[in-house]
Amino acid sequence: MGRAIFHWGVPQMSKPVKGGVKKSENSITLDFDGPVITPDTFRRMVSAFVDLLMAVTDKAAGTGKKTVWDMTVSRGSRVFTARAIADHLTTATTRRVLTAIPDGLKQLEKGTAISPAYFDQRALRAARELATIPKQRKLTYVKFRTEGPDVAVSQRSADTAVKLLGQHQALGSVEGKLQTISERGSLQFVVFDSLYDNGVNCFMDEEMMEKAKDAFRKRVSVTGMVQYDQENRPVSIRVDEIKVFKDIAELPPIGNLRGIFKKAQ
Repeated sequence: MGRAIFHWGVPQMSKPVKGGVKKSENSITLDFDGPVITPDTFRRMVSAFVDLLMAVTDKAAGTGKKTVWDMTVSRGSRVFTARAIADHLTTATTRRVLTAIPDGLKQLEKGTAISPAYFDQRALRAARELATIPKQRKLTYVKFRTEGPDVAVSQRSADTAVKLLGQHQALGSVEGKLQTISERGSLQFVVFDSLYDNGVNCFMDEEMMEKAKDAFRKRVSVTGMVQYDQENRPVSIRVDEIKVFKDIAELPPIGNLRGIFKKAQ
């Protein structure tokens, strides 16, 4: 379906408001400043911002239509806003992106052990760049602004991204007990895998929610793109399929199994 699409707009000359640039719906803003902003710093910040937005948009859209973003520059030329162009076919994707980016950056700042929802290797590299530049170039701040509170990034986010980039992904399955369904930030549940007894975060789409509810507290096998840590243990999975195993009470008695084995002999 192609990548996310951007339109670069003319600079916005709207009046600044108290506390920074005014928040608006269906948009995300990069705001940064420092004693001196060199051309290279300027280029790197904008490039990393666009890379992050493109990566998360592509992941959030999946095989569906990508959101088209209108890029504008506010007064001061260090405030960049990506505003989604209205399209009923991309409304859900837009909301996922505008939730995933600030939530993901906050998780990186807190030192999360798993990649945030819709943050693939490309998004993690962009986030690492955005969080590394402030210290390298002595910027005063780097903030992201959506409808909620501003989200700032620091070297801690960069360090977290570096650790996550050391992980790898592959198609696979995780077996265990399905627990802790949540819709905060992104739809997900936790499966405590049978092999390591470790909680694996399972990210799902809206259409998978009913299957997850039906499988709550049951043994399941979830299949999809699995993220493994450096020791090859699963830490998260983007779920494509949920298979529920039968309960022990539903299995045939052991005596019946013995009969089957005798017949086979």
